[in-house]
Amino acid sequence: MPDPSQPRGTAPFAKRRGHVARAARDGRSCPALPGHARPSLVLILAAFCWVSSLSGCVYRRLIVRSDPPGAQVILDGQEVGTTPVAVPFTYYGTRQLTLVKPGFETRTELVKIPAPWYEWVPIDFVSDNFLPRHVTDRHEVAWQLTPQGVVPQEKLQERADSLRSEAHIGQ
Repeated sequence: MPDPSQPRGTAPFAKRRGHVARAARDGRSCPALPGHARPSLVLILAAFCWVSSLSGCVYRRLIVRSDPPGAQVILDGQEVGTTPVAVPFTYYGTRQLTLVKPGFETRTELVKIPAPWYEWVPIDFVSDNFLPRHVTDRHEVAWQLTPQGVVPQEKLQERADSLRSEAHIGQ
């Protein structure tokens, strides 16, 4: 039967060994580690936290430019700004890029963004988490926009008539 005068969870002095028994007998608290080991453990933990906060990170940017500048940029169906614009992205691959500017032909293309060698599996785990510096990966797309051509009145009338006749035939 346990001794009611003893704090719960402690063993009697006789069952304890070494510095734990001496500390308990002298009325001192006994840490799990010796006194000289505790500051070094704190320093090691602090150094580990500091080093892990300096770990690498890859910043990915898609830079879109047009000539003339000021075109509306639509990336994968979402408007992201006007040229020149830098768009952050997370994943590499093929993206649909559209440039729209009044007075110029709208240009839509699929743009392939290849991954650099340091983003290949399993190297990417190291470059994303353990490099001691930040890496910036920039991909630039520069397009020349062509002015809209003026369609002559006669051609426009011919096209309208042909569409009208196709609609009547389809009924």
